[in-house]
Amino acid sequence: RAGGGSAALSADGSWVVWSCPPAAPARTRDGGSTWEPCRGLPVGSRVISDRVDPRVFYAVSTGQRRLYRSVDSGATFQPMAMVRGEEVHRPQAVFGRRGHLWVPTSEGLFRSTDGGRTLHRVEGLERARAVGFGRAAPGRRYPTVFVIGAGRGVEGVFRSTDEGRTWVRVNDASTGF
Repeated sequence: RAGGGSAALSADGSWVVWSCPPAAPARTRDGGSTWEPCRGLPVGSRVISDRVDPRVFYAVSTGQRRLYRSVDSGATFQPMAMVRGEEVHRPQAVFGRRGHLWVPTSEGLFRSTDGGRTLHRVEGLERARAVGFGRAAPGRRYPTVFVIGAGRGVEGVFRSTDEGRTWVRVNDASTGF
């Protein structure tokens, strides 16, 4: 196999799912000595794993703008919610939260709390290129959400400590940091 693409390690470290065009997505549990195909997952999909359930993997097909989910360690993937946006970037699963996904796109940031069955647009951001998570803010239980994107017409790095209800720009306008 060639290098590149995207890979995801299951929550317990037992499986790896790899998607690298032009090859079909595949999975391994022996460090790559043997591979088996992932059925139902389009070539070139970006894969991630659930951060709680070791049997669950997710993927987004940018060509079809669809989210996929596997509940059998990557053996088969089923189509889930459609994703809005001309550009769909790598989704991220939330540590400690089963079935919680955030998907950055050119039309904003989308969120699922039901394992990808539904996606809801998060208000306050017009575009999102990347999303990540940090420790919950004092007095909060949900991880802090960080996004690179645009809010109120301003490009920047944004933080939410309330699950995306409000956003604060955390980088400096003059330096970008």
